[in-house]
Amino acid sequence: MATPTDSSATSTSGNGPADLVLVQSALRGERHAIDGLLQRLGCIPRFVFRLNRSLAVGLPAEALEDVVQQVYAALWPRLGDFHGRNPLETWVFAFCRNCLRSAARRGHEQRRAAMLSPEMLATLPAEGGAPELPVARREALELLQDELAGLSAEERDAVEARHLHGASFEDLARASGVAVSTIKDRCYRAIQRLQERLGRRLHPE
Repeated sequence: MATPTDSSATSTSGNGPADLVLVQSALRGERHAIDGLLQRLGCIPRFVFRLNRSLAVGLPAEALEDVVQQVYAALWPRLGDFHGRNPLETWVFAFCRNCLRSAARRGHEQRRAAMLSPEMLATLPAEGGAPELPVARREALELLQDELAGLSAEERDAVEARHLHGASFEDLARASGVAVSTIKDRCYRAIQRLQERLGRRLHPE
């Protein structure tokens, strides 16, 4: 079976109408069809791992194993929705892409929440060597969290990937399909907006 490119899953050995017969036979419980369908669904891990390489900040391998299982769990009850207009792999690819995006989004949200977790705050050095994190500093971090949420999705993703996860401008541009200069502009505008908003909230007139 041919491996899909990062942008599509159209280069496969599948054929829509024939795949529809396979799926319908499997749904009727025909053993040979079930075995054939499971063999075809072996493309799922390859799709997930390949898609992950296109992300600016990819998920770790252990998280990808969970995504693969989520794809199977989401896809199997929906087999009756496959109409054979495209090869089976193209239909499967969409499930892989959606499940991976959801997992990546959850990961980003968890990392943002971890910024303000008691465990993370406890690791930050307090001013003057005091054992407790100053209240003002904690409030500043909470303000930063609020203002990050107020950015556009494109700006927020760029800032988080670049400044929280260390992704390069080149990686971000490649994952987003835009020029490096566009990514730099997004980060610059987002940081400028954060600075202005934080300045107004921390030092109101």
